[in-house]
Amino acid sequence: MKISILHPLFLFLLVMSSCVSQQEAAEEDMRVQKFLNGEIGNLQTHHTDATSIRGNDPNDMRYMATMTPTGSFMPRQATRIMSQMKKYPFTDAITNWKPMHELAKPAIEEAKSAYTNQSDKMINIELISFFMLDKYLSNVPVNAETASAVNFYLQTLTDEGSKAELYLVCASINKYSSQLSRSDVKAYKTYYSKVINQLLADEAAPELAKSWAITAKSQL
Repeated sequence: MKISILHPLFLFLLVMSSCVSQQEAAEEDMRVQKFLNGEIGNLQTHHTDATSIRGNDPNDMRYMATMTPTGSFMPRQATRIMSQMKKYPFTDAITNWKPMHELAKPAIEEAKSAYTNQSDKMINIELISFFMLDKYLSNVPVNAETASAVNFYLQTLTDEGSKAELYLVCASINKYSSQLSRSDVKAYKTYYSKVINQLLADEAAPELAKSWAITAKSQL
């Protein structure tokens, strides 16, 4: 349908709808960005829990990333997926993990092809994967269906060379190892053991990061 033949009132409503949608999208971007920055939830002033940079706050989404984003980059695909938690809250992960997973998979595939810059691609892929593993798949029963979803994120992270959120990933391997194939479990454990050992051998690595890595390794 060509715009030129549309009724003027419809055109007016179409423009207004577009403006509202853009405003809502901007508000969601800001909301998710606040989550990413740790501005929403019970802030952890001292991260005494070595298992995670996020401390014990269930609303904190400041996931560690392997690479630094370029310029003023906004993680577009990750923001779009995280904004869906309003419709599919992670407080009811058992009900909502599957519709979120069905949204996350194409978003990751989009990120793979959308960026020529490896840093920008990695940020989106990692944030979506960590978000799903942390907020949804860590809080549901282990079965063949949920294990298949976990396997998708683990495979994606290792294929892309992720080296972040080691405890979260290792805990996911541990929790779902009974439902994953023996070869996949071996491959994931081998990959993350190497990442952890490299971190522990790095004299320039912060001691806190090393303590998190040691705790992560205990999950393998």
